[in-house]
Amino acid sequence: MNLDVAGRILIFLENTQKKIAVCNLISIGLVRAIKKRQMSMLESLVPILGIICTFGSLSFFVYMFYTSRHRERMAMIQQGKDPMQYKIQMQKTESNRVLKVGILFAAFGLGLVAGWGLEEGGVPSETAYFAMIFLFGGLGMIIYHLSQRKQRNKEDYLAEEL
Repeated sequence: MNLDVAGRILIFLENTQKKIAVCNLISIGLVRAIKKRQMSMLESLVPILGIICTFGSLSFFVYMFYTSRHRERMAMIQQGKDPMQYKIQMQKTESNRVLKVGILFAAFGLGLVAGWGLEEGGVPSETAYFAMIFLFGGLGMIIYHLSQRKQRNKEDYLAEEL
């Protein structure tokens, strides 16, 4: 049994030495690349800072979202209102948000198809695609707005009858 444990330890040490050797080769390669390109220290920090800023801003956004939601609910409780009414209202807006995103993406798809058609017709590709994506995206948002206005008018009409 001692030989089995000793054998496992030796295999583990060999594997870790291989991993360390690979890490050393990678770091040596990075140092050589930096020296070869004459890259300054500031240029080598740009990707690292970009990653840190991206994840930092996402973390900050999530933190602010949850703290503001908590503050709103606490304010509602202090005013004597039921936070569950807020939750019901948020569920209604969530279904509307999904509808808006769906119409927008469908319009973007139609814009891509129209852009392809314009490109085949001789219009430069960048102009055709960007113009049609924004045109159809805007039309999709207008369609969403009109559908929501119609729904609100219908709800107001039903509320007046009661």
